[in-house]
Amino acid sequence: MAPAQKRLRCSIAARFVIAHPGNYEPLTAFDAETGKVRWIAGDSGAYASPMIAEFDGDRQVITVTQESVIGVSPEDGRVLWRYPWKYGVNAITPTVHDDMVIVSGQNMGVTAIRPVRRNDVWAVEVVWETKAV
Repeated sequence: MAPAQKRLRCSIAARFVIAHPGNYEPLTAFDAETGKVRWIAGDSGAYASPMIAEFDGDRQVITVTQESVIGVSPEDGRVLWRYPWKYGVNAITPTVHDDMVIVSGQNMGVTAIRPVRRNDVWAVEVVWETKAV
């Protein structure tokens, strides 16, 4: 791949293709049929790929930005929750295990967070973390 080319990492949610396009662009949903931008959410993107997960019955797009880990509504791009994860080299795609999002980054350790909904408001609880990796 030539140096000027970028790889597009994306998730497909029903009728949208969701990605961090271009050079650190925010999470963007494109209409799968037309390519039209449907919504843009969050901060500048990192190297991690967005993924689809379900928490408390709601499908969410989970991604890492240069500032945080976020859960986004795939339908309208609303940021449902945010966990500060300051950009170092955020190149590791988070993984979901049971009801947790596990995230890591260069020189950042590993942290497991749990998105929880209380009275229709999303929040994040830290389940565990370690810097010893």
